[in-house]
Amino acid sequence: MSNSKPFWLFPLLFAAAVFMFAACGTSEKEDGVQLIPGETTAPTIPPAAEKFQIEGITPGVPIIAYTREATEPAKSEIFVVGVDGSGPVKLVGGEHNSLHSLSPGRSWVAYVSDEEVPNEYSIYVAKADGSDVKKVTDLRENFSPGITWPSEDRLVLFPSSGILLYDLERGQQTTLETDATYASLSLDGQRVAFIKGGSYVVPLPGESLTSQESLELLELESGERRRLDGPVTDRSYDNLLWAPDGRRLGYVIQPRTGVQKRDAQLTYDLYVMDVLSGEKRLVYRVEGSASDSVFFKWSPTGSWLLVYRSSGGWELVLVNVDSGETRQVASMQELPYAAHWVPDRDEESFVYDRGGSLYLESVSGDVRELYIGTDDICQFFFQCSLGVSPDGRYLGFMNYGGQKGASIDVLDISTGEVRTLVQAGENVSLSALWWR
Repeated sequence: MSNSKPFWLFPLLFAAAVFMFAACGTSEKEDGVQLIPGETTAPTIPPAAEKFQIEGITPGVPIIAYTREATEPAKSEIFVVGVDGSGPVKLVGGEHNSLHSLSPGRSWVAYVSDEEVPNEYSIYVAKADGSDVKKVTDLRENFSPGITWPSEDRLVLFPSSGILLYDLERGQQTTLETDATYASLSLDGQRVAFIKGGSYVVPLPGESLTSQESLELLELESGERRRLDGPVTDRSYDNLLWAPDGRRLGYVIQPRTGVQKRDAQLTYDLYVMDVLSGEKRLVYRVEGSASDSVFFKWSPTGSWLLVYRSSGGWELVLVNVDSGETRQVASMQELPYAAHWVPDRDEESFVYDRGGSLYLESVSGDVRELYIGTDDICQFFFQCSLGVSPDGRYLGFMNYGGQKGASIDVLDISTGEVRTLVQAGENVSLSALWWR
């Protein structure tokens, strides 16, 4: 795992892309808060989530939203499609838009576009049915930041080394932190955990690394900040992930890139901390080399962790957060896994890939085969997984090539039936997320 830390993991998740951002140049100031450049009237967005219905999509069915990017001619458009095959329907107008994230109430969407001026990108928001489009801010470069929503009327942006808060109702921006190399917003939108002092400098032979990292906490409402852990010099923090309760934080302390020899025996420690009491516990440890990595996911109740470890191959392990007991779910020497918790089940369960076939397993160990892998759909690996729909009924995944070409497919977890929702063809790329 690289220590050049990605800034935001797109929950979806948990498999995500990372971009860097810088706010636009000079602007007016009012009461110490920077106003959005170029705006004379602040966009007004009601804070309450609104129900929505998209014409052409069957009412009530789960929806996938996706960006369809074609090279000839160059187009980037945002569509939605229902799991029953209804649609696709274009969500917002224009041909140069890229989907980014949804508000917690799923009533607003954020996206990046250079529709106004080619190669000059801006952040926009729109209602979840594509109406009421509003420009939020311009971007200085062809990068987009991590964009998260602590509430329906606020955005938190994670540029390359900072944390910014946008009040969408007032049209104001506040810089919360300028030294943050990795940040994570709690699911209740109240807190941001971030890594301060991260260094990308690899020491020369005979030199020592003097920079230090620490794990910090920022309360969004009060502005209070305090140190949670550290500092460390020859170790590094990674994979900050909040439990559903918004109080416990999971994180990994691992060797820092360039400091340890590649063949050295090293440890990767997974901790869980109660950020209110400051109590932390080591719940899982991997002993390996500098080429190893550790990822994890919280269960819907926060009682369990699914841990992926890499040490010459891949292993999927179930960890009980309270007792620390572990159980190996699967192991393989060549191919990585994707695994996702399934919400709204009587017993906490998860789906995972093993050799291209898909399985549903409960925390008590009951296993059911969902699908036997074939060459005509994307095997359910990290790079093509969309995860489980919010209602827990469907598994989504994308195909990036092969005989089918780019496509979006869903699997009914109850029946194992696979349905192709979008068939994009050649010279087209897709990126998608669950809409509702």
